[in-house]
Amino acid sequence: MQHPCEEFANAALAALRAHQGAGPLESNARIGHGVHVSWDTEQGGATLAYESPPGQLVALKVAVTGTPRWLTLNLDLGHGHFAAGDTFGIVAELEGELEGGAEDRLAMFIRSFDGTTPRDTPLTEELPLSPARRIVTLLHTVGQGEAMADGKAGATGAYHMLGITLPRCALRLRLHDLSIFVLPASRGLRAHPMTLGNSAG
Repeated sequence: MQHPCEEFANAALAALRAHQGAGPLESNARIGHGVHVSWDTEQGGATLAYESPPGQLVALKVAVTGTPRWLTLNLDLGHGHFAAGDTFGIVAELEGELEGGAEDRLAMFIRSFDGTTPRDTPLTEELPLSPARRIVTLLHTVGQGEAMADGKAGATGAYHMLGITLPRCALRLRLHDLSIFVLPASRGLRAHPMTLGNSAG
C-alpha cells in the first residue's frame, strides 16, 4: 500500500508530465497542479520562464535581481503521517548549470503544516546540479522529533510540501523526471546507520 504523500506527489508529477506549456512565471504561480516556484519579493526578485516539453517535467530559466532570501521549486505532498525510521526517497533525472557553467548542489526540505506555524525538516542529501544529464536517488530517514514526524496533526496527518532550494543567481534547470517513494521503518532501509544517538532522537 502506497504512503498517501507518495501517491499524491506522483499523481501531481504524472499530470505535469502530461502537460505541455511554456511562458513566464510569477512567484507562487502554479506550473501544474501541486507544483510551483516561489521567491522573496521584498528584498529581490526573479524572472522565470518555464517550458514543459512532451514526456518531460519542466525546464526553468532563471534570472535574479537583488538579494532574495529564498528561491524554491515546490512540490505538494498532501496529507500524511511520517514516523521516526521511515525513509523518504527521491529519484530524479536532471541536468542544469549556473551562469558560467558552474556546478552546484541543491538543498531540499520538507515543510509541514499542522494548523500552526509551518515547520521545516532539512533533508539529509542534496540534489547534484551539473550540465551532464544524470539520474540520482536520494534518501532521508525521518528522525525522532523532526517536524515531518510530528504526530499531533489529526487523523489525516500534517500537510507536507517538498522544497528544492534553487541558487539565487542565473540558472538553467531541466527536470526530465522525478518520483517520490516512502518506505516504512519496518522495511529496514535507512539513509544512515542506526546508532544509539539517532535512535534516541
